[in-house]
Amino acid sequence: MEVYLSHWSALRCWRLLRRMGSLSSSYIELGACAPRGRPSLRATRAELQRVRDAYGLGDNMHVLVVGMNRRHRREGTTVHGWAGGVKAPCFLELEPGLHLSSPALCFLQLSSELDQLGLIKLGYELCSTYALAESGAIVDSPPLSSLKAISDLAAEWPLNGVKKARRALEYVREGSHSPKETELAMKLGLPSRLGGFGLSGFKMNSSVELGAFGQEVTGKSCGIPDLLWAGHKLDVEYNGREWHSFPEQRERDLRRRQALVNEGYTVLTVEQRVIESPRELRRLADEVSLLTAGRRLRLRSKCYEAKSRELFSSFAAEGSHVKEGRAKGRRNKDGGRVLPSDCDHA
Repeated sequence: MEVYLSHWSALRCWRLLRRMGSLSSSYIELGACAPRGRPSLRATRAELQRVRDAYGLGDNMHVLVVGMNRRHRREGTTVHGWAGGVKAPCFLELEPGLHLSSPALCFLQLSSELDQLGLIKLGYELCSTYALAESGAIVDSPPLSSLKAISDLAAEWPLNGVKKARRALEYVREGSHSPKETELAMKLGLPSRLGGFGLSGFKMNSSVELGAFGQEVTGKSCGIPDLLWAGHKLDVEYNGREWHSFPEQRERDLRRRQALVNEGYTVLTVEQRVIESPRELRRLADEVSLLTAGRRLRLRSKCYEAKSRELFSSFAAEGSHVKEGRAKGRRNKDGGRVLPSDCDHA
């Protein structure tokens, strides 16, 4: 058997491996390798069905080959061409004969299928530090990729969609630790032409060194703000529903915020209802703008209202993880799906 999984099937595999808790940073970084020879499809119907069942790939499996022709056609498979020309490690062998496109390669493969918002969501997911269990619980997980890894591969990428991929990476932040943190970061940080408030310049879950008081109350040497504008000592914290469910976690979070306030940080807490309400989130965005820029927001894009509705609707419909078959925009000459032209340069 020789099968190279790609596109949506590769993403499904990575999500499954994350849920199983079987990933480590070294597994991802050291396990990837250049393709052995030419990606190809050599498998019986029974072997393909076993792969579908084992990795939850559903009825349509995406595979990669060099030199597509009739002999590659299989029922229930979508065959994609591999042009080669990439030196960076971009495949991982899951088992003998079964190869998986790396997370960075998966991002580039889907750049010609996803719209801009979907591609940014995917970047956040691949660079996040959590996984969603089948129960919906959030569990710790090492990042599947990094902005550097994806950017380095994009520099070698010879196919369509690379320009849109590079544009999307400009708006991705590493280190999100929950779907709602991703939603908050995108809604606050995306430019107004994409429906956001344009409040960039923050880092997610980066370390802040604590003084003696902070170390005493938290028992740790550093704090981890959700969204940190370091130069302005501003921390925006997501205060989710789960925060109210576990008294011990609530107490730890209160101590952590108390420690940051003692270090001179302004800490703003945000509940789920605020993230999901355009009006309430606008109030928060104005407050952040006052603290970081000394003035209220000025949203200059003429298509902001329409794009804001699109952004909020996107999260309401599918959350922070893109789904196969999501709506696509028009294609441009680069092969990628893009937003309406009057918003491209707003």
